[in-house]
Amino acid sequence: MSQVGRTLRLGRIFYRKTGRTVIVSMDHGLFLGPLKGLERPVDIARKAIEGDANAILTSPGICQHIVPEISGCAGLILRIDGATTTYGPDFYDTRIIVSVEDAVRMNADAVIVMGYIGAEKESKTLENIGSVAQECEKLGMPLFAEMMPVKSERIADPYDVTVVSLAARVGAELGADIIKTYYTGSEETFKEVVRRCPVPIVVAGGPKMESEGQALRVVREAINAGAAGVVFGRNIWQHVNPGGMTRAISRMVHEGISVEEALKEIAKNKRP
Repeated sequence: MSQVGRTLRLGRIFYRKTGRTVIVSMDHGLFLGPLKGLERPVDIARKAIEGDANAILTSPGICQHIVPEISGCAGLILRIDGATTTYGPDFYDTRIIVSVEDAVRMNADAVIVMGYIGAEKESKTLENIGSVAQECEKLGMPLFAEMMPVKSERIADPYDVTVVSLAARVGAELGADIIKTYYTGSEETFKEVVRRCPVPIVVAGGPKMESEGQALRVVREAINAGAAGVVFGRNIWQHVNPGGMTRAISRMVHEGISVEEALKEIAKNKRP
């Protein structure tokens, strides 16, 4: 019966007609506090829904505030690890803070856990993913593994195709249903990441890019390369027009519009 729950939940995250998803991430406050643009999470959730986001990724505490905005409109992905901030001694030493069983009670459609490749606490974060994967399997809960290579003595470039491919594959080997990871910078290299990973990959947006055009090009190229969608945060809610930016990305992912058409979509809806 767990497979039934998993299928129904994934159906609330991935758009059936395309098999892809646009996820707006709002979990940054759990690690970084009230970043610019994310001071009022309820407003961002509302604009994301207006922009046709398929799902919202958020933390346990913020979840209860935004549920009225997203109920019946978008899937809910719950961050269940944390307990670390930029002020702490080791940012990469994440711990499980909410059980999968609690996520089921909160009616989440998926949970997400970090996996830091190359960090000092790499083995601990990978152990977290493996343990959570077993619980998810029992309870029919989809698992996103956020596989993030970290610049270190052995990793000069966290966006290198070999490193990102390893990160994505390790997440799949540990039992994740979907991988969230870096875009490697080109369609050609990212196709290799997708080819080497047996589960769908969604691309992380990362810090706000220099321009909206650059962010949209990442979306277009990632989808062309075989990504199952994108997970954007700062490049949406730090944009002057979060709703318009979300809608432009959604149309790129699901309708295949070009970067130029997406820029016109943003300009068409100037209301921030």
